[in-house]
Amino acid sequence: MQKPITVLCNTRFPSTAAHGVYLARLCESFAAEGVSVELVVPKRGREVKAEPLSFYGVKTPFRVRKIWSFDFILLGPILRKSAYWFQAANFYLFALVYFLFRSRRRLVYTMDNLGCLLTFIGYRVVFEAHVGIGPYRQKMLRLIRRAERLVAVNSLIKDEFVKAGFPAEKILVAPNGVDLALFSGGETKQELRRKLSLPEQAQIVGYVGRFRTMGMEKGVEELVRSFAAFASANAAGNPHLLIVGLAEGDGTALEKLLKDCGVAPEKFTLIGFVPHKEAALYMRAADCLIMNYPDTPYYRVSMSPMKMFEYMASGNPIVASDLPSIREVLNERNAVIVKPDNRGALILGVVRALSEGAALVRQARRDAENFTWQNRARKILQFLS
Repeated sequence: MQKPITVLCNTRFPSTAAHGVYLARLCESFAAEGVSVELVVPKRGREVKAEPLSFYGVKTPFRVRKIWSFDFILLGPILRKSAYWFQAANFYLFALVYFLFRSRRRLVYTMDNLGCLLTFIGYRVVFEAHVGIGPYRQKMLRLIRRAERLVAVNSLIKDEFVKAGFPAEKILVAPNGVDLALFSGGETKQELRRKLSLPEQAQIVGYVGRFRTMGMEKGVEELVRSFAAFASANAAGNPHLLIVGLAEGDGTALEKLLKDCGVAPEKFTLIGFVPHKEAALYMRAADCLIMNYPDTPYYRVSMSPMKMFEYMASGNPIVASDLPSIREVLNERNAVIVKPDNRGALILGVVRALSEGAALVRQARRDAENFTWQNRARKILQFLS
């Protein structure tokens, strides 16, 4: 029988960021396999004021334990980059005290480099890597080597660890996943659009996600500029841009950019944060979905975006950047793959997706069935046992 698992992560929970959804689905899927699961996170400022399991619609419950720690991130304007390090050190000081008096039967599953400190007090630790070995993680490799197993969200990240001397047989590749139930509703596009107050007869080009991640552009500005050119050349098709999931303040910047690009207000809809279940409705209501990440070292390697698998399940064609991390899952049979940082390629990709995407949609949906959270949990648990 699988030992009980404590998932340890230094992050806000619940939150409006994608990592909150990820943690909820990870813990839920472990629990659904009969494992006793608890999630240990810091008690931080600016948390979403909601009961975590209800907020994420968790079907199989797990325990959430919040450890008090001072939220130095609130002092970011003063401490700048140091705020993160102070916060992490502060949380792990309290976490070590908390774990000191707990049973060593529990397996600790962590995404934090510092989570591997628990090996010093007798815990078995599994480390999950969502990014590759950058300058900071390079300094942490001796600590991460103490982990019993590693889980990487794509093979590119695994390769980096193998090149750094980690045994390949101790690293599992397990991409992120999707909850297919979110995309199983029987409503038509028109019904969804009426419900969501979207134009029923438009060709809706959709993007779901933040404007930036960790301060880095995600291709949204380029999408706006490309859409402006596409809308100008295809006015008869009644194109409409839909962007969902913007952080506070991002909508104002995007409205200005759209105006500067000559896109009329009736030609776009900008939506802030919505619950995960509602975001799935917006995906289903679109006509094509965009994932045009720029070609940077981070996006080339350190990605397994949840939205990719959700796009695949949505019933709409995908237009995605041609990057190695994306190629792990998407290809010419299940998506329109376009050259990154190329406005003309993106526009042509949208045209192709809208005109001949039916076969791509069928294949993407079939492929999505291989990437459910439950399949991922079973794969990881088998690897750990």
